[in-house]
Amino acid sequence: MRKPTRAAVAAASAVLLGTLTACSGGSQAQPENRPTTTGPTPQAPSGVSITDPKDAAAVPLCDLLPSEAAKSLGFKDQGKKNEAILSDGPPFCVWKDPQGSGTKVMVSVLKRKIADYYASPDTWSDFRKITVASHPAVRANKGNPVNTGYCDVYLATQKSQILLSQVSVPASERPATKPCQLSRKVLEAVVPTLPPAQ
Repeated sequence: MRKPTRAAVAAASAVLLGTLTACSGGSQAQPENRPTTTGPTPQAPSGVSITDPKDAAAVPLCDLLPSEAAKSLGFKDQGKKNEAILSDGPPFCVWKDPQGSGTKVMVSVLKRKIADYYASPDTWSDFRKITVASHPAVRANKGNPVNTGYCDVYLATQKSQILLSQVSVPASERPATKPCQLSRKVLEAVVPTLPPAQ
């Protein structure tokens, strides 16, 4: 597998920055490939049911994805924690492909409600309500994952907590590796290991 170029690394950083800006609600400008909506924040719809609430924040970030699961999905068994890109953004942990292809997954825990995403589908050019590991979730991206190689999936672990999985796949590894499919598999591996919410 080929090592990522400087351009690929720069592009990955730009997309990750945009994702964390959108999630944190920060006021800093976002990259052009991450457009934002203007005006007041829409009211989130009620009635989202989470029958088995979990607490992702109770687990150290880089322990969220078990080592055996990470290896089975094609990543190094141990992730590396990174501090927030934005001053008010969440920290995240990154697992990389041990062969150096550039494929990686970033996992973060957000203090948000899944209903916030349900209320703003027009914010994303790629938006789908889905269920992952019996939890409500959304696939929400500013670009087409098939073209960009990036896919964000947001899963509601409890009423006001979101587990984010962002997979990035370089062009050299597509279409054999599908970013949204892999992002979903990461969450499916994480959720059953989480402790119940208190």
